[in-house]
Amino acid sequence: MLVRLKISLENHTMAKGKPRCFVIAPIGDAGSPIREHSDFVLHGLIEEALPDFAVMRSDKFGKPEMITTQIFQALHECELAVADLTFLNPNVFYELAIRHMVGKPVVVLASVGTSIPFDNAPVNTIFFNHHNWESLKAATAALRAAADEAMKPGYKVSNPVTAALGELRMAQSGDSKEQMLAGVMARLSALESEFKSLESSYRVQNLTADLFAQPPPYKPPPTYRNALESYRTGPPLQSWLSSQGVDSPTVSTPDDKSTGSKASQSEPPKQKRAD
Repeated sequence: MLVRLKISLENHTMAKGKPRCFVIAPIGDAGSPIREHSDFVLHGLIEEALPDFAVMRSDKFGKPEMITTQIFQALHECELAVADLTFLNPNVFYELAIRHMVGKPVVVLASVGTSIPFDNAPVNTIFFNHHNWESLKAATAALRAAADEAMKPGYKVSNPVTAALGELRMAQSGDSKEQMLAGVMARLSALESEFKSLESSYRVQNLTADLFAQPPPYKPPPTYRNALESYRTGPPLQSWLSSQGVDSPTVSTPDDKSTGSKASQSEPPKQKRAD
C-alpha cells in the first residue's frame, strides 16, 4: 500500500519534471469563507509565485481514506512546503511541526492581522492582505524569493525545532564554552520570540484602529449653484468662477423681474402704412 501511495504521489508531481511544493493550509467545507480564502491563497498567491513548482494541496490527493498517509508522505518528501497560518488552524500547526521535524524548507504565510503564537513567532512570516493589490504583489515576490533561496545548493534549514535541538546538543556537551553559548542562544531565542509576538500584537492593534477609526467630516465642494447664490447675495465670486473656467453669469434680480427694463416695457414701433 505504501509503495502504491508513493508511486501515486510521484506521478502527481514529478511527471512534469518540477520540484514539489506542498501547501499546508486550512481548507474548510466547500463554499465556506475558509475554503474561499484557501483557494484564493493557493491560486492567486502561491501558484503565481511558484510557476516552476508542482504545487499540491491535500484535498487534491484522491480517495479520502488515503489522505492522511499522503499528507505525511508529502511533508516528508516534497522539496518545499508553504504554510498559511491564517485562522490559526490546529491541523496546520500539527503539519507544520512535522515539517519542522523533517528539517526541510518551509515558507510561512499569514493574512495581515494574524497574531502568530509565541513558539512560531521567531519564524519569518510573509504577511499579505488579499484586499490590497500592492500587498499581494509584495507577498508574491517575497514568496518567490524565499523559494529561490531555499532551493539553492547547501541551503541550511533553520526553524524552532532545529534551533532547540542545536541548543540541547550544546547544553549537553562537556565543553563549558558550548554550554555557555547554549544558554546565550536560549535567551536570544526567547527575546526574539517575545519581540515577534509584540510586533504581531502591534500589527493587530494598528489594523483594528484603522478599521474602527472615524472618517473625517465630509465637506462638499462648492457647486455652481452655490457660486451663483453667493454671487447674488454676497461679494462677487468672479475670481473663483474665472479660476474654474466659468464665465461670470448675468443674474437678474427680483427688481428686474418686477419692473423690467425700459426696452422691454416700451411698445414696438408702429410701421408706416404705405399709401
